[in-house]
Amino acid sequence: MSPFFDIYHCSPTRITKILKDNSWGDVDFSGCIFFALQPYALGSCDYLYRMELTDEDVIEVCFLDPAVLINTDNWSGTASEKIIRYASVYDINIDEEDAEDLLCENRAAFRILDGIEDPEARGYLEWYIQGIQGRAAHAMGYTVAQSHDEQGTVYIAYLHGKEHLLTLCEQDSDD
Repeated sequence: MSPFFDIYHCSPTRITKILKDNSWGDVDFSGCIFFALQPYALGSCDYLYRMELTDEDVIEVCFLDPAVLINTDNWSGTASEKIIRYASVYDINIDEEDAEDLLCENRAAFRILDGIEDPEARGYLEWYIQGIQGRAAHAMGYTVAQSHDEQGTVYIAYLHGKEHLLTLCEQDSDD
């Protein structure tokens, strides 16, 4: 088995710069983009990117440190503190233990998420947590956090200032 493996990101636009605090609507992905083990397309995919990794580049979210400090221009705090603060925007009351469970996808995380009645708030919180997982992995010295979502295994990479790690794949065209 090769020590290297590839992950893929599909984008509707060419990636030239990844913003430190990028957002999509009301969701702050915190400079992170998402990858899968196979090329995919959830919508328009005009640009397919590949990133090469080794096992040492990857941390599973269950091993993330909730106390790792995540610095942003707006507010710095631990991964857990950031989750608690973001949840409060949607009137979701969670404590430190809940935030740790959500960050690390412990079994209790599903109980917490299932208790959120507003599906939009739950979705935004889940996406925000994925961004924090990517930032926590970065702060701990890893390239990506390996997590799971409705699409299966997802690799979350904080790539602000690391656009050089992306390789644009050749696309088939009808020209």
